Amino acid sequence: MPIPALRIAVLCAALLALPASAQTPAITPAGAAEALAWRALQACVAISKGAPLETAAAQAGFIKDDTGWAAEIAERSLTLEVATPPAPPGAKACLMVARGPLADHEGLRKRVDAWAIKEGFQPAIVGVTQGGGQSVRYATPDEARAIVLARYPETGNPAQPTRSVLFYGWINP
Repeated sequence: MPIPALRIAVLCAALLALPASAQTPAITPAGAAEALAWRALQACVAISKGAPLETAAAQAGFIKDDTGWAAEIAERSLTLEVATPPAPPGAKACLMVARGPLADHEGLRKRVDAWAIKEGFQPAIVGVTQGGGQSVRYATPDEARAIVLARYPETGNPAQPTRSVLFYGWINP
């Protein structure tokens, strides 16, 4: 029985209630962080197809540290992790969190949009997450896979006005 993409998106929002980091340096030109975020999506896809987190994360440019898989690039901190949401049964999720604003969040969104349509996902649905993030969500017609790209406001920290989160969720066959 397919799980509605909206339910996966709600689970995503619950998983993404992450605290903001203390400080992030000033914004730098677009490019390096967005490229790493794109490689993180490709790592998540590989993980969903059975690749070990360690292999996919390392190939995408992340390094294992005390807190998990992380990367510092273009004055931004990115993390990559795999989680098992509390529901639906058999679901898995791969999360990439970019702390500090991606200089070209919309450019990354356009790249994800083009890739998702090519890979058989339905057109994007724009919305707002439970955590107040502006989101764009994609799902396969059978709703077994979902992608959510969200941008969250970070109030009170002018050096980090936003954080971007990329969620790739799937139901194990």
